[in-house]
Amino acid sequence: MKAIFRLFICSCFLVVVAATFSAKIVVTDDIQNTVILAKPPLRVVSLAPNITETMFALGAGNLLVGRTNYCNYPPEARKIPSVGGFSNPDLEKIVALKPDLVLMTNDGNPKEIAHRLKSLSIQFFVAGPEDLNSVSAFIEKIGLLLGKTGEGNKLAGQFSDRVASIKKKAMGLSRPAVLFLYGQDPMVSVSSGTFADDLLRAAGGRNIFGTSAVKYPLVGWDQIIAARPEVIFISDMGHADGGKRQLAAFANHREIPAAVKGKIFIVNGDIIDRPGPRLVDGLELLFMRIHPEAGP
Repeated sequence: MKAIFRLFICSCFLVVVAATFSAKIVVTDDIQNTVILAKPPLRVVSLAPNITETMFALGAGNLLVGRTNYCNYPPEARKIPSVGGFSNPDLEKIVALKPDLVLMTNDGNPKEIAHRLKSLSIQFFVAGPEDLNSVSAFIEKIGLLLGKTGEGNKLAGQFSDRVASIKKKAMGLSRPAVLFLYGQDPMVSVSSGTFADDLLRAAGGRNIFGTSAVKYPLVGWDQIIAARPEVIFISDMGHADGGKRQLAAFANHREIPAAVKGKIFIVNGDIIDRPGPRLVDGLELLFMRIHPEAGP
């Protein structure tokens, strides 16, 4: 009887150990850093707007204890204490918040922050989605890290389905010449390797500067006029007036087809550049502007 009892106790112990082991969260990030968490974090610092947006979209906004000055969506995010800028977060403020996990991006956050967090034994995860296809995987990983696996898979699936739907609609349609611009003095466009370029292509447009050797080429009026864009998108980012002055400047250039057709649009830069759930909203907007004949 004693032997049976000991066997029973050992079996229970093994079940508990196995359950504990399986409950661990193990995720490898985009710089091959492996995050191992015994349980979902309760205190999280986000160092990128797209990460903050994703957390709220997953229903995990309540876990945030710190964010950057640029984490402005949704509006509730602004109530969370800031740890500084996107490119220069304050390490002391981050540490003072006693986070279980710091979520970072490898496209903008200083690499030194990751090194310092590692030296302080603070868990961090570095995300770096590079195009529409990788955003879904990014959403899934954030969901897994935060104990929101089901929500992450669902949100990622919805994102992928909406992207696939737009790409399907764009197939077989004409591909008009499209110009995408940031800033005014100087004018900055986009080439391959940027989210704006990926969106333009997926939305059925032909980026007139898509073959430039640099991701964000400086462009002039002569180049733009020669390329004859049929649709122009002006990001509201970097404009004190939201891009209205630049919009007016283009409207006066009647040698540009987009000006003649009235197809010059100001767009919200946040839904074009932030690789999170709202990026597909940007894709749908561009598609409707490029191909209004296709319907909603």
